[in-house]
Amino acid sequence: MTDTSLNDKLERLLSLMEAQLELTRQGQCEEQLHRAHLSGEEMIELSHSEEQAGGDKSMIGDPQTPTPASYIKPWVDLYTRPRMDPYDLDQEDDVGATGDPNSSQSKPITTPFPKFNPRDVEISILEAEAWFRFNQVYEQAHMINHMGAQLEGNARKWWTSKLRIDRAQEGRLFNDWHYFTERLSEQFNPQNARMEAYNKLLALCLNSDAPGAATRHTERFRDLEGQVNLDDNKLVIDLFRGSLTRSLQEKFERNPSMKRWEWYWEVKEIDQQRMLLQQSSARHPSAAPPRLNPGGRPMPPTQSSFPA
Repeated sequence: MTDTSLNDKLERLLSLMEAQLELTRQGQCEEQLHRAHLSGEEMIELSHSEEQAGGDKSMIGDPQTPTPASYIKPWVDLYTRPRMDPYDLDQEDDVGATGDPNSSQSKPITTPFPKFNPRDVEISILEAEAWFRFNQVYEQAHMINHMGAQLEGNARKWWTSKLRIDRAQEGRLFNDWHYFTERLSEQFNPQNARMEAYNKLLALCLNSDAPGAATRHTERFRDLEGQVNLDDNKLVIDLFRGSLTRSLQEKFERNPSMKRWEWYWEVKEIDQQRMLLQQSSARHPSAAPPRLNPGGRPMPPTQSSFPA
């Protein structure tokens, strides 16, 4: 045993002895008051009995003074047994080993709640769940409200909007932790780049037949299609054809190409012809431009010239 632990136990013993001494003093005072109270009651009873019986031979001297030996309660040593259980000096060392939560008062937990990270909501949720387990918080409504109070930025705005809608917090969002975390992840988790490109690809649409517009549209479509990396050739062709203007779609009604690269090349060739006609009309405004066959399409290059 080290000197420090010995000194601590000696100090603890001294404090216990002081407490015992104080209790002893209080016991003495209580006993004296009790004895005085009993003596007063007995004197009153004695005076009443003497008045009725005409006196008592046990009185000494003054008949109004009772004999103390006849009425005093036998004195008992108050210190024959302790008024409190002795404190075991080793009990303090054994509290941690027993693991009994009732053996000592638990200390308040000061572990801070993990900071919310809007860039990685999934990690924030995992850290919050670990904090709840450590602090033995299992009530889902308490978990949700505590997590909601820690949100920041757009997540904070989303949470406050839900509080305004359901002020009584009766909905599933406020009582189901799994449901709450799913909605939070959907709203604020970083979006998948491929899914974002696919959504843009679905929304892409050519709205003009102006010369050069189809070429720019085709390049934009190819860029998004490369980000999505779709393996379904037919799906890509359907998406590309649906994004074209009606006049361009009519040119592919007969014998449509079966490869996406042929579609890209033919649309760009048609657009190239339009740009040449526009340039020719600008140079010779009086000359009537030749009329193109609406159903005519340029011949695509050989298959070996397309990318694999």
